[in-house]
This record gives sequence, C-alpha cells and structure tokens, in this order.
Amino acid sequence: MTTNASRPPGAAVVPQALLFDAGLSSHARVLFGILRCCGPESPDRARLAELLGRSKSTVDIALNELCAAGWIEITRRGLGLPNDYRLRDSVG
Repeated sequence: MTTNASRPPGAAVVPQALLFDAGLSSHARVLFGILRCCGPESPDRARLAELLGRSKSTVDIALNELCAAGWIEITRRGLGLPNDYRLRDSVG
C-alpha cells in the first residue's frame, strides 16, 4: 500500500476512479494530474498545452471531458486571464 510518506516529492495524486473512468481520454487524465501539480496557480491554456505536450485545442477537449464528467469546475476570470480550476477527488 502506498502512503503519502512514500510518494516522491512533487508527485500528483490522481483519484483511482479518474484513472479508470472509461469516458476520459488519456490526455484528460494527464491534464488532471498537471492541474493538481499546479496547485493554486492557474496556468493559461498555452502553458497547459506546453506542459501536456499537445495543442491548445487538445487541452480544450480534455478540459471539456473533465468538466462534463464532473472532475473539475472551471471559473472564467475574464479576458486575458487564466481560468480557475476546482478539482474534485470524486464524482457522483
């Protein structure tokens, strides 16, 4: 059994249910982990795309998947500002 004490520094905790959510793409699963690593900082779409190694449109698709499945809530802060993301540890 893995505990927080044995987790490497900087490791992202991704809920097991999210990992096995058949409705999510692998990009969405990895993006959730990236958002978890960012903590309270909300990177913009370009930075998320860079971190994911994919395009901004792929980030948008992954964010929409996570939002539709209930894993995240997105709050738009305004033009030119990065969104805020509230991540959930469970859905349903």
